[in-house]
Amino acid sequence: MYRYRDAGYYASAYGFGENRDCPAYVSGAALFILFVAHNILNLAWWAGIGKGLYSRTRWMRTILNVLLLIDFLLVMLSGILYAVGLHRITALLFLILTVIHIRVHWKRASAKQQK
Repeated sequence: MYRYRDAGYYASAYGFGENRDCPAYVSGAALFILFVAHNILNLAWWAGIGKGLYSRTRWMRTILNVLLLIDFLLVMLSGILYAVGLHRITALLFLILTVIHIRVHWKRASAKQQK
C-alpha cells in the first residue's frame, strides 16, 4: 500500500524540494562553468596534446590534467546519481588535484598575465 508519508521520506532523503542542498547545487554549477571556461581558454593545450616531445615535466602535467578531467566527470556523475559516498570521495580528490594543478601552473599563468 502506498503511503504519502513514505514518499515524503524518500524525497527528503534525496534532497528533493529542500533548501539545504541549494548551496551544493549552486557551487556545483559555478564550478562547472569555471571548468568549461578554463578549458575553452586553454584549447591550445588540448590541441597540442599529441604533438612534440614529452619531457618528464610535460608527462606529469598531462597526467595531472587528465586525472583532473576524469575526476571532475566522476564528481558530476556521482552527484547526478546521488552516490553520496563516491561523490564525497571524488569531490575531495577534485579539490586536492585542483590545488596541485594551480600550484603547478602558477608561474606560467602569472608570467602570461605580466606580458
